[in-house]
Amino acid sequence: MSTIESLEPRRLLATTPAPSVTKLAVMNLDTGERVAWLKNRTVINLATLATRNLNVRAWTTAGAESVKLTLDGRPPYVDNATPYSMAGDRRILTKRGEHELVVSAYSEDAATGDSDDAMRVRFSVVNIPTAPNPTPPALEGNWNLAFADEFDDAGAPDASVWADKFWWGGNVYDNTDEFEAYDRGAATISNGVLNITATKQSSPGTDGHSYPYRSALLTTGGIDGQAAPGFTFTYGYAEARIKIPKGQGIWPAFWMLPASHHDGNGEIDVMEVIGSSPDTQEMHYHVHGESHGQAWRSGTDLSAGYHTFAVDWQPGKLAFYVDGVERWRYAAGDVIAEPMYLMLNLAVGGDWPGPPDASTVFPATMSVDYVRVWQRV
Repeated sequence: MSTIESLEPRRLLATTPAPSVTKLAVMNLDTGERVAWLKNRTVINLATLATRNLNVRAWTTAGAESVKLTLDGRPPYVDNATPYSMAGDRRILTKRGEHELVVSAYSEDAATGDSDDAMRVRFSVVNIPTAPNPTPPALEGNWNLAFADEFDDAGAPDASVWADKFWWGGNVYDNTDEFEAYDRGAATISNGVLNITATKQSSPGTDGHSYPYRSALLTTGGIDGQAAPGFTFTYGYAEARIKIPKGQGIWPAFWMLPASHHDGNGEIDVMEVIGSSPDTQEMHYHVHGESHGQAWRSGTDLSAGYHTFAVDWQPGKLAFYVDGVERWRYAAGDVIAEPMYLMLNLAVGGDWPGPPDASTVFPATMSVDYVRVWQRV
């Protein structure tokens, strides 16, 4: 019987060699077939599979009578019957992003416990359509596509990936005195494009106040107690192809925050454009109360068409790109080194752009063709 137990697996004083885990596999629960051997850096692409009913199976040396499997530090699953698997027939591999699995084998006479004998693997779950096949960034090294949303399915953004509020559950951001409240209904997909639209209409805030503008925020970071993260990653090349709006008081952004929700640990602003200066791309990195950044003047109106905005985040380095050309680099020991998530939003007003005026055209729309994340292998 497979159970989720708070009890330790069977263990006594060691009198014989401890059993060990020899290999792991991802299994299709519908057919019982192996999807892939599970090793470090394995990538499970949900888009290529006919099922989302996936599980992990463990093989051990002789003498094992139970196996403990711990996924992402959550309470462990203990299986006392072969074939050893994670919670029996329950599917467990549907959350996109990076995962760590620790597996230990036990017997009546010995146990590996959580010692160095335990098998540890880090792997990723993605949902990337096989066509079209995006081109990796034109940078040194080999790259795997870890995340992609091409916004091909008309309607609302995928709620399993994109949350519509900040991680604490709020739909307003008091720190910058903005004029909008975020509403999921202001983000729609049509003709392969995500449109985030700001309109001049009263919109309720989660803080109990009413705001004069309605717009949308999308984040892969989840909401505490409400929604699990849709995608997080550590190091990589994050890129979005965006057509920005312009106008006094308009403030589109593509940015990243820590998955730990300790926002002071690092904020990467891949793209910010103040609508009254549509020729200027703002790139910033904020960490522990300090701010670093660069304003790049393009010489053209960036709102006139689509442009790609990207950051190559590597240990000790952030390199920012516009249309594939590096425009600013920050290299220091305080570059964040923990998982982060993606954010897209269109703000109205605030202490940086100032309020809209009579010249500002509404509705204002930020159009996103795709969001992709590549990681070096």
